Amino acid sequence: MTGSGGPALSSLTVVEETNRLRFRVQGVQLAKAFGASALDSGAQRLFFSGTQGSTVVTMDLRTLALAEVTLDEPALRLLYVPDGDWLVAEHWGAYGDATVFPAGTTERIGARHYTDFALTGDLDRAEEPR
Repeated sequence: MTGSGGPALSSLTVVEETNRLRFRVQGVQLAKAFGASALDSGAQRLFFSGTQGSTVVTMDLRTLALAEVTLDEPALRLLYVPDGDWLVAEHWGAYGDATVFPAGTTERIGARHYTDFALTGDLDRAEEPR
């Protein structure tokens, strides 16, 4: 969402009280416009990046705490993989360009950047035995 103060994210919480529902809105001001995003609904985390720059931010939706990691390339699309708790950032590659890293990390050391894998078959799955 973009307000008069610039780009921002808003979190809406609904709390059931004895005789009514109470709504609470909390906002986080962003330095850049909101770009790619992915959601981990189980752990209530939102992963997002700006439209420019190569930083991926993890937001804990319960506390609005932020953690970020900077990648080599900007993310065009983010995908959350719950099996193993991984995040995949797709980049500008015509033949496959992606960075895979542990979800919620602030360390680049766990990130792996793969390029041109559509040509090489590096990420093809082996056939399962019958």
